[in-house]
Amino acid sequence: TEGDISKGEAEDDPARLALAERLHEILTRLELGPRDLGLTELECRRLGHIAYKCGSNLWSRVCYTEAVRLAPGQPISHRSLAQLHCESGDKVAYRQHLEALLDITPDDPELLRQHAHLLVSTGDKGAEKDIIRLEALGLDTPADRNLVSGLKARAGEVDAALAAVDNALESHPDQIDDWMRKAGLHQQRGEKDAALDSIDEVLDRDRQHGPAWALRAHLLESSPDQTSAALKAAVHAVALGSGGIEMILLKADLLERLGRVGDAEDSLQSALDNKPENPILRAELALFQHQSGRREEALSLLEDAPPAAWKSPELHVQKGRLLLADADRRRDGTGERDRELLADAFDSFESALASDRECGVAWLGRARIQRQMAEVEEAEISLNRARRLLPDEPLVSAEAALLALDLNDVEGAARLIDEADVRERESLVIPYVKGIVAARRGQLDESRKLFDEVLFEDPQHVRARLNRISVLLLQDEFQLALDDCDFLRSNVPGLELARLRRAEVLMQLAQWKEAEDEIQALLELRPEHSLAYARLGACLTAQGRAEEAVEPLNRALNIDPGFSEGWYQRAMLYLEFGEADAALADFESCVLTDAQHLDALLRIAAIYHERGDSHAAERSWRRVLDVDPDHRIARRRMEQARMDEVKVATST
Repeated sequence: TEGDISKGEAEDDPARLALAERLHEILTRLELGPRDLGLTELECRRLGHIAYKCGSNLWSRVCYTEAVRLAPGQPISHRSLAQLHCESGDKVAYRQHLEALLDITPDDPELLRQHAHLLVSTGDKGAEKDIIRLEALGLDTPADRNLVSGLKARAGEVDAALAAVDNALESHPDQIDDWMRKAGLHQQRGEKDAALDSIDEVLDRDRQHGPAWALRAHLLESSPDQTSAALKAAVHAVALGSGGIEMILLKADLLERLGRVGDAEDSLQSALDNKPENPILRAELALFQHQSGRREEALSLLEDAPPAAWKSPELHVQKGRLLLADADRRRDGTGERDRELLADAFDSFESALASDRECGVAWLGRARIQRQMAEVEEAEISLNRARRLLPDEPLVSAEAALLALDLNDVEGAARLIDEADVRERESLVIPYVKGIVAARRGQLDESRKLFDEVLFEDPQHVRARLNRISVLLLQDEFQLALDDCDFLRSNVPGLELARLRRAEVLMQLAQWKEAEDEIQALLELRPEHSLAYARLGACLTAQGRAEEAVEPLNRALNIDPGFSEGWYQRAMLYLEFGEADAALADFESCVLTDAQHLDALLRIAAIYHERGDSHAAERSWRRVLDVDPDHRIARRRMEQARMDEVKVATST
């Protein structure tokens, strides 16, 4: 093919796609990109095309970007990149490649229309030039003419209004209402400095003009170097009763940005004291307290709300968030959550939807709970509703990425979280999910860097710290992992998963007795913890107390017969006792519960190999290769078993 994703083709051969997915997996694992492979420009396009067919838009973009580097004037690469960026919602990159295509083929009518509509959607006035070019080519349509006439009308209305205000001010320069009108028109045209000049004219004439202070605060809030000035304006506006609830929230947000967290909370509390029935203020203050680690205060604040405040969705949504956070804190070592808490949180989001069916945040919370309860189809439906109601909300894409991870679609998750990252640079959810994706790809250094970023901003982010512990364990950074465990034990003393991780770190440091004590403490809190019993068995075995290890391993399997690691640990114990048949049976049970358990498959093959059962050994080594086709020892041993089988057959 030409490697052009914009061309529709017949249905792909499933075998070819499966092979392509395997190739993609290998290249990703080896961290090899198209430039590393020394591909030609055409080969880059072909690889980008097949990556797109396999659902990996991120890899596809990398391939086409390399193709553009090798051949900047090739329209197929730019056309494919334009489509990829359009699908991901990256309007800046989409525009870049559309304009590159227009440089190559400046009179392409379809490109001109796409470019014009993109500029209109982003508020750019340059769309008119594209329509004029179509008109000059004689290819303009009624729809094109409507588009440009609409642009002219909108621009003309503002220009005419501004001209009228300027004329009025020449005659009566002290008319405050006209200066406010002028400021609003400049804001509409995106002329912030001119709007601020008009606001200054108002305030020079009336320092107590609340709407002017409110508009000034809005104009300055997006400029990081003007945060103090924006806060000053917001304080004046709130004091003068202008800007409504939105201005009260902006004032608190600006205080928080300046590090004045206590003042931000006090301002919200003062506003709520004046308007105790307002659900938005109460929910915002509860969120503030929740994020500060004061869960009980936040819950009490919600429960003290007057009945009228519960008629809108805000308080229900905030209560659902609190319960979701509780469920996260009470996860056990197997990753299970407290289903009662999840059910209560679900009820809160349902109550929010009962009061407002179009509450996108409630649909998003509902989707998260459904994902955590493994209700995949329902979670997808709720996410679609959230996406429709919150089309520009990056946290919807982040939640979709977590759902993809639960379905083992790592590349799909990477694509979704990249889409979220384009639109949102401040939320810690984005680097957190990207850290999980990087870990699942085996990119441990990148994963650790991302979790470091999250924890630098929010040291109390429990899930990020737990995930960093897992990464540190894989990197053999045991002391650092232990430091993180100790932090969690001090700051979140009831977190059972932190106890389990600490025990696992101590086991890696060969501090078996301390690890055993940690696990025993965990089992006192949760007596039915199958993974803790398995770890206890490993601790006892390492201390030379193999006979004592049998009981906790049996207990683990009684609690959860589908617990593959329990079968594996007991099989290893049987091997130590010299009971190969019992070990073999447990290894097979392990594989039955987890067909991808490579260590168990290797042990099964090794037992048959040592026994000289060449037929069973060959079959077992083949099962290893089905899981890991690149396992050299398994391939060598399988060939050896096959030769032994041939020798036996020949001698017979």
